[in-house]
This record gives sequence, C-alpha cells and structure tokens, in this order.
Amino acid sequence: MPHQQDKTHLSDLHLSKGKSYRINGQYKEAMEELRKAIQSNPLSDEAYNQLGVLFQISQSYDEAISCYLKALSLNKERFDILHRIGLAYQDGGQPQKAVEVYEKALVLDPGSITIHINMGTAYQMMNQYHEAIQCYGEAIRQDPGNPAAHLNMGTAYAKLAQIEKAVRCYETALTLKPDYEKAVCFLYKHYQANCNWEKTEHLGKRLDDLTQQSLSCGKKPEETPFLNISRHEDPVLNHAVAAAWVNNPANQPDWKVKGARLIQEIQEVNDKLNIGYLTNNFRNHPTAQLLTGLFRHHDATRFNIHCYSYGPNDDDQYRKTIDANCFKFTDLQRVSDLEAAKIIADDKIHILVDLNGHTTGSRLGICGLRPAPLQVRYLGFAGTTGGDFFDYLITDRIVTPEHDRKFYSESFIYMPACYQINDYAADHCSSTEMGSDDKKESKDFIFCSFSSSYKIDPILFDIWMRLLKQVDSSELWLLGGNPAVEHNLMKVIRFAGVDPDRIMFCKKLPKPDHIERLKGADVALDTRIVNGAITTSDALWAGLPVISIRGSHFASRMSASMLHAAGVPELVTESLEEYFELAIRLATSPASLADVKQKIATNKAEYPLFNTRESTKIIEGAYLKVWEYYQNNERIEIVKPQSCA
Repeated sequence: MPHQQDKTHLSDLHLSKGKSYRINGQYKEAMEELRKAIQSNPLSDEAYNQLGVLFQISQSYDEAISCYLKALSLNKERFDILHRIGLAYQDGGQPQKAVEVYEKALVLDPGSITIHINMGTAYQMMNQYHEAIQCYGEAIRQDPGNPAAHLNMGTAYAKLAQIEKAVRCYETALTLKPDYEKAVCFLYKHYQANCNWEKTEHLGKRLDDLTQQSLSCGKKPEETPFLNISRHEDPVLNHAVAAAWVNNPANQPDWKVKGARLIQEIQEVNDKLNIGYLTNNFRNHPTAQLLTGLFRHHDATRFNIHCYSYGPNDDDQYRKTIDANCFKFTDLQRVSDLEAAKIIADDKIHILVDLNGHTTGSRLGICGLRPAPLQVRYLGFAGTTGGDFFDYLITDRIVTPEHDRKFYSESFIYMPACYQINDYAADHCSSTEMGSDDKKESKDFIFCSFSSSYKIDPILFDIWMRLLKQVDSSELWLLGGNPAVEHNLMKVIRFAGVDPDRIMFCKKLPKPDHIERLKGADVALDTRIVNGAITTSDALWAGLPVISIRGSHFASRMSASMLHAAGVPELVTESLEEYFELAIRLATSPASLADVKQKIATNKAEYPLFNTRESTKIIEGAYLKVWEYYQNNERIEIVKPQSCA
C-alpha cells in the first residue's frame, strides 16, 4: 500500500496533468485527471479548486461552487477561492450572492483591485450603478493607473446617462493603455452612435489594426460582430470576426467538459413538430413587431410553438400577443445557459430558432449546448454567427447570394421573395390625429430617414446635404431624442452651408403614430452600410418610396430585398451617384413620384412583402423540409422551401 507521501506525489502529478489539459482546452481529459488527483489525495484544496474551475467553464455553477466550498474548507485562508465563488454566483445570474461573497473576500484581502472591480460588475447586473461606481472608485483610489477600473466606471456612468463622465473614463482608460482594445471599441461605439465622425475616423483605423492583430494571433477581437458589420461591408472579415467570437475558448467554452453536448437524437414525430423560438426581444422591440403575425398564423394542428424568453417582460401588447398564440411560453431570464438548454431539451424541441445572433444581450451559449437536433438562425443579426451549432439561416437570394455561401457557417433557407416577415395588421390605426406634433403644415418637399443614428455615416450624410441644397424648399426629418446627435449633426449641417431650420429632429412615437407621420413625408432615404430593416418596411407600408443602395453584405442589402418583394426594384440603386440622381428625380418630378407611390399602394395587396400568412406557410414548409433532410442524415447547402398548404 503506497505511503501518504507517495499518494500526495501521485495526486500532484494528476493535478499538473489536469491543469495542462485545461489550458489546452482538453476539458474531458482534465476532468479525469483532477478526479484522480482527488482520489489520490482527498485533502488537496487545489484539486478541488481546479475541478471547480472546470465546472464553471461548463456553466455548471452549482457543481463549481460545491467544489470551491470544499477547497475552502480545506484551506480557509485562500481568498482567491472566495473570489472564484463570487464569480460563479455572478456568472450564474446571482449577483447579490456574489456581492456577499466578495465582501467576505475583501476582509481577507482588502487591497484586491480585481475583487472591487468584479463587485462593481455584480452591482451593475442588479442595476445598482451608483454602488458600482463606488466599487470602481475604490479600485481607482488604490490603483489610479488601472485601466479596467476606469473603463468599467465609464460603463456605469453610461447606464446613468452621464455620457460626458463615461467618455472621460473611456478616454482615461485608453490613455493608460493605448492598445486597450476594449476601450477603443467602447469609444468608437459611443462616437458612432452620436455621429461624431471626426473621432470615428481616427478611432476606426486604430480599431481595424487591433482587430486584425487579434485575428492574426487566433484571439477573439474585442470588436463585436455587430460593430464589425456596421463598419465594414466585407463578408470575409465579417465572418472572421463572428467565428472568432463563438469559437474562441475564452468566449465559448468547450461543452464537451460534460462528456457530450445535450443534443438528443429525436427521430420520431408523432403528429406535430415542436418548434422553439429563443430571444430576449419578446417585448416592444422590432423583432416582436415583425413576428406577431407569424405566431398568429402558425398552424397549431401541425406545429407546437414554444417561446423561450430571456429578456425583460414589459407587459406590452406585442408580448401578450405572442404569449397568447404559442403552445408554451417559458421565461429563462434567471437560469444559466446550461439550465436553459436543459429546459429546451426536456421540451423535446425538434427545431430551435434563435432570433438574436450577435446582438445586444444575446445568449448564444444556450444554442452552443445544442439542446435541439436542428438549430436555425432568423432575424436579429444580419450576418453569420460563425458557429457550427447553427444548421440553417433563413434568408433570401438578395441579402445572401449563393456565391456568399462560403462566408457563412450556416446553410441557407431561401425565402422566395424576402427574408423579412412583416406584420402590420395590428398597426392599421393611429392613436392620435394625423397631424402629430412633428408634422409641419408645409408645402415643402419632405425627405426623411428614421434609422438609428449609428447607421448614418458621413459619406451618405453629405449626399443628403447635397439634396437639400439642390431641391429648393426641401426639408429632412431625422429621428431625434439624443442631444449629442443633434448637436453633432447641426455642426455638419452648418459646415455644409445648409439652413439648420430645414432639418427637423422628430420624437419617437408609438408604431401606429409613426406610420401616420410617415404619410406626411415624400421620400425616405435609406442608410448605407446597415439598411433600415423595419424602418424600410414601415415606410413602404405607409406608401412612402424608399431609395436604397445595394451593398456587398447582408446588412447593406436588406432594403434591396424588401423593395424587390414590394414590386419596386427601380428604387434600388447601385452607387451613391445613382442614389442622388434618383432622389433628385423623384423630388423634382411630381408625376414620377405619384407613379411610384401609386405602384407601392397597389402592390401592397399583390406582392409578397406584406403577405404575412403566405410567409408563415413558407417558413413552416422550410421547417418540414429541413426536418425531413435531418431524418435522412442530410444537410442541404441551399434549401428552397414550398408553401406549407
């Protein structure tokens, strides 16, 4: 029988191997070695600690905490383990417990900058931004040169709408660490959203360099896939950034730490397919506004529709409508990705449809666990996820031509007309009179663009200024409500020599009222790198011509798709000059404008863009078709579904 010293030595060998396997991403092997280490020496606090790290990577937070507590019982002086327990609670969606543990850790090590910063993050998770700022402030007091503390304080100030303080924090972080990729991203996003183009021009070049450096080193760049598609019409780069975000071990754990993914081979379908929709946007949000008709028209005799929400419940009519028209609505807000995936798997979902992709607040880790045999991406992010855990993307030939398939990790399900389903049945009437506060009693020609400010770029804005100067008595309506945007754009407008009185910043209105307001304009001007999406379909529903430029990636072709599906492809241009010339023609030729408006009005009932029922039937046909392929162990690169009669 080996002596205790030999057992300890053997345990240390297993522990060393386990650490090495973990570092190399071989989590299953690491798990086996760490269990052997504990078997050899049950008193090894470090073996339990490392086992807890593995469980935390796999989002098995209860198991992780159990291991950490055992390690702590063996060595009560290890504040680093207390810190890990706090992180496990924090990552597991229990920030209040995390704060309680961090406070205990600070008793053992009051000088820990990292714990102060993480405690601030836990407070931010609870929307307690003032408390978060106090934590970051203490970290800065102890270490004024800590860039992460300044950056995180900036995010808290941003949540409190104290933008100037937020920007100062970001800039301080970048001064302290000139290659601080995350600070460059935060600053760029801020300046982009506020149309501060002098700043974005300089920062954009730095961000490009930093992103390329990370990609070339095999690292996940700090630039998000969403930010990347808003800056670059480059499918090759867009795919590289997206893939780095989902395939990098630092961001997307190797779920094989559990032995296998959750995927269950569901082959038999009794009488209905179980379809699950997953998002944080079952609320008053463009995604829900587009999809309410889909849920109303789904065939309950052939499909059980499950909705999985991990976003806030705003008790809005959109959420209520979706809830009322699905088989089962499940709230996943307060469960981990692993627990959420188990719930979906237990519901025996055949096809899980993610409605976010790489958008704010998305939880791709749920889909990363493969809780359903088939997983599909739809709406939300206008591009590829870059991950191997999505099988298909619902799209069309315009936004993703066949030659772009190589830049997508997903196979294509081609809608025959337009990828975007629409629903305006609930928005047919206005809750106010036609003459809203923003409507001017004027005979001027009204251009408008109600896209989010981050979509406006200086190249296109220069075209808009040229239009105003060339079309006498013309005005431009833009979405207002952000003083920084209005201030920055007014500087550009004055520099261009345009009378500021010809620009009107309009307040945000409820959807029906916004549709009515659009009827008071003459032509909508689409944005360039990221098109209007629902902004375009809103304008077309209101009978307003939308002038767009066909770009070279999904996000810059969305309006082209809708305009073709609305039967007005002549509104799609191929260059900035074509865009300008078409706008001039419609603004100076009343007959041409009247013709295209009449065509839009007539086509609403005849063309597929607003045929919600038929779009639903085609999507259902797609589900049946890809499930048939799955049962035959096939995955087709391009799926062309038929209407599900």
